[in-house]
Order: sequence, then structure tokens, then C-alpha cells
Amino acid sequence: MKIVAVICEFNPFHAGHALLFRRVRERFGEDSAIVCVMSGSFVQRGEPAILSKWARAKAATCEGADLVLELPFPYSASSAERFARAGVAIADALGCVDYLAFGSEAGDTEKLFRIAENMESAEFSRAYAEADANKASGTAEKSTLAYERTFGHETTLHTPNNILGVEYIRALLQRKSRILPIAFKREGMAHDETNSIEIGSAMAARQMLYNGEEERVFSMLPSASAAVLREELASGRAVLSPEKFMDDLLLCYRLFDPRKYKSADGLGGGLAHRVYAAAQKACTGQKFFEAIRTKRYTDAFLRRSLLYGILDVTRERLNSPPAYTQVLAFGARGRSILSAARKTASLPILTKPADYKTLSEATKEAAELSYRADSICCALSCEPSSPSDLLRHSPYRKA
Repeated sequence: MKIVAVICEFNPFHAGHALLFRRVRERFGEDSAIVCVMSGSFVQRGEPAILSKWARAKAATCEGADLVLELPFPYSASSAERFARAGVAIADALGCVDYLAFGSEAGDTEKLFRIAENMESAEFSRAYAEADANKASGTAEKSTLAYERTFGHETTLHTPNNILGVEYIRALLQRKSRILPIAFKREGMAHDETNSIEIGSAMAARQMLYNGEEERVFSMLPSASAAVLREELASGRAVLSPEKFMDDLLLCYRLFDPRKYKSADGLGGGLAHRVYAAAQKACTGQKFFEAIRTKRYTDAFLRRSLLYGILDVTRERLNSPPAYTQVLAFGARGRSILSAARKTASLPILTKPADYKTLSEATKEAAELSYRADSICCALSCEPSSPSDLLRHSPYRKA
């Protein structure tokens, strides 16, 4: 049996994700196992996930995943490079994964591998340092600029899933991992398109939900995923107001002393003072965000930096590997994989609240940071819940 890892967000789980699962089993056989390393409460864009990690893991398991593990905060809400590096670190640390599968616009593993190898060269490192000195906006833009100055124009690096795929391969190379990457061609909507077609995008689904178009979303999701979404919406557990999150950030930054949060990753170079000044003038979260926007920073970078500021996430924290992972959901085959991984894994795998007591102090600190991020999302759902409920949550078990 081949064990295939998928690093993901499933925000929400849509037809494109189901297609990737089918492609994996067409390639490796129906008995192959899919282990997902999935984002926790916050995602790469620096926003809260629309559904809880538990609900998204349940949807994935009902749609064919065998085991869903958490990619904890702050790695889940970080740049492509850090997101990929942390996800690969967890998959590799299990000690039993054979392949890493991902969708990309190119769908060309060899090409992505070649680009990744070039990015691991000394020439690229020097060019990247120069791009950083020139203050290009965001790590992805810096990487593309550095690459094209060194190796020539490369259209592959101008699409988000190709960029993420390259970062997965770079992370595997850096770890000298035995895991082999395999890219599948992404079909249907582009990553950031919002028009509805059969194989849509997660962004399109979220935008429809924000607009109250629930039935359209149900029609574009696989049946089990749609059922989970319907249940979460009915219970009020979904996060449907990005504006509320930004309003809450505005309140935090009105109260915080900039000297206390300027050490957070992304808030150096005078940005902390810009944020503080904007918070004193803006009347709404949206106006606050508009006031701190500049051409130098992407919106995702700013959202992540604001989140890091209130949770005291430093560069050192982000550059260190994940200290643990948590089981969110599993099926019968996943239970066997989990049992085997407990003998081979090089990091703690939490399955129940009591496991927390067995952690080292450093790992407890990492888990507490992720818990604090989860607790923010509890307050953002349509029917706010108590953070203490998180400490009693058990993984979803598919019969």
C-alpha cells in the first residue's frame, strides 16, 4: 500500500479536491492511502477558515481521505514557502509517507523539480538577497524576480499553485526526504477565479457564501462535503463575515502599544507605527485595512502580519519546524496508518486532550499558540462558541 500525503486547506472541500483524490487512486491503486496535512483555523491568506478544522477534516474524510492531521497555526497562515516547509516537515516526520501529491497549473513534476533545484542554488540565493534589499512585495514576488534575473523568464512562476508546488519540492530537497513529489494538472477554475462552474474554486465558494448564495455552493460541492457545510451553516458554526475579523483587529490595535508588537514577523521597518496610527483614525476595520495598504505589501502579507502582531508570532517561531501535529479525522485505513506512525514519527501526534499533558514545555507553548488562534475563530462564527469546547473535541471517526 502506498501512502500519499496531500497538504491542503479545504476551505471548503470542493470538486477539484475530490478529483485530486481520484487521480491519486488512479495512479497508485484503490488501496493507496491519502494522508492530509490540513490547515487549522487560519489559512494562508491570513483569514479565518470558513469552517472549523474539525468540520473540514470530517468533509475530507467522508470524501476519501484516510487520515487528516493538522498543520497548526502560525504555519497555516504563512507565506507559500513557510506553509510548504511546515506541511512537508509534518508529512516527512511521520516516517511512513511515500509520495506528496498536489495540483498545479502546469501538472509537470519534472519541470517543477528543475525549477526547485535551481532555487536551491547559490546563484538564486544571491539574487534573492538582492531582491530582498530592493524591497520587492512578498516572498513569492521576490522569488520570481530573483529566479528570472538568474535563469530567465519563467511563466510557471506566475501562477499560485505552481509556486506552491515548487516550494513543496524545495522543502523535500532541503530535508533530503525519501518522499517523492507528484504534480497533477489542476482542472477547472483557476485558484482565484470566482465564476461558478462544475469544478470550481474555494474562493468562488466562499464569495457565494458571503453573498448568501448557499444553494449555489451546495451544487458545486461533492455530496458529503455539501452535507457537512449545510450542517455547519444550520448550527451557526460557519465564519461568514470577514469584516468582523478586521473590526476585531482594529480594536486590538487601538489598544496595543506598538513597542509590544513591532517584534512580530512582518511588522518591522516602521509598519508597526503605520498600523498604530491607522488604528487611531479609522472608524471601521475595512477603513483601517485600507489605510495601511501600500504597493510594497500584498493584502495577504498585511493580514498575516496583523494576525502575528496580536498573537506575538516572531520570525524565529515561523522559521522553526512544527513541534507537533493533531489528529482531526480518520477512517479505518487511517487508524492503521496512525498506529504505524506512532512507532516511526519524530514529532508528537495528539489525538485527545490528555495528550497535552505529555508534551515538553516548548511543545506546550506551540500548542497554546495554536489554541489562542482557534479561540479567535470561536468568536467569529455566526453563533460564537466557547474556546473551552476546543479542549474537549475528539477526532471525527469514519466507520
